[in-house]
Amino acid sequence: MINSTDLEVLAKSYLAAIEARDLEACMAFFTNGSTVEGRDSRHDGLDSIRAWHQSRFEANMSVRVESLKAEREKVVADVVVTSDRLANTRLKSLPSRITLVFDGDKIKEAKMSPRMPNLLGLFRS
Repeated sequence: MINSTDLEVLAKSYLAAIEARDLEACMAFFTNGSTVEGRDSRHDGLDSIRAWHQSRFEANMSVRVESLKAEREKVVADVVVTSDRLANTRLKSLPSRITLVFDGDKIKEAKMSPRMPNLLGLFRS
């Protein structure tokens, strides 16, 4: 079993690969048995997960980590997401939570969901 410090390093590396828009580095964290879930979508397997990442990169998604904590095989990161897609909805940013469940050094499950933000200042004036 990987210790929590190593899991934090893995999670930070994955999030850095997202920020760098490095598709191959992102995909190295997944297996064909992996799943990525969003608020209204689920992506199973490498092909679907690759397409999910590619669509986020095309939307210029950026992820800024506010906090990150590992416990057992799970890492929870509170992040702030920005993207062209969000900007089109008049949102400047979306506070979110990313939960990564690892199996060894691979991401078994990734779940991304909005956090309840302070609604003041969330919308552009």
